[in-house]
Amino acid sequence: MTLPDFQGRWTYRSFRPREGAPSRPDPKNPTGPFLPPRPADLAANWAESATLEVTTDSAGAVSGTLTIIPGTLVLKVTGHVTPGDGGRILPGIQLIGEVGNSKNTIRGYFIPDTNVIVGTVLATQGDPALAPDGTAGPFVLVKQ
Repeated sequence: MTLPDFQGRWTYRSFRPREGAPSRPDPKNPTGPFLPPRPADLAANWAESATLEVTTDSAGAVSGTLTIIPGTLVLKVTGHVTPGDGGRILPGIQLIGEVGNSKNTIRGYFIPDTNVIVGTVLATQGDPALAPDGTAGPFVLVKQ
């Protein structure tokens, strides 16, 4: 099976749960119970606008960098492109981003007929943004 093209430069953006997302008053019943947080209140930027630059060999091995803050926070990225099954499971990526003692796991899938990959990032150990180990949130990659 042919692996999708993952070479090059990608714009990366990720989100994490917002700690203590506030409940809100019900405008129809201001003295009644508060409403749950809106979806927009539940997530915070994790990596607002980063750049992933990768090379991929013919077997799908990936190496590169994820630059979150140029010159300050650059993660070494390794992993591989995963084949789909031709139906139910899409081709994807499985990566590890590391800097110092920090390690984050990135798992995503190519969206058919686009230049987009979406998935989940997991703070495995010592997240540079200080998210607790085990924090997970969505990410999106868009080919530049």
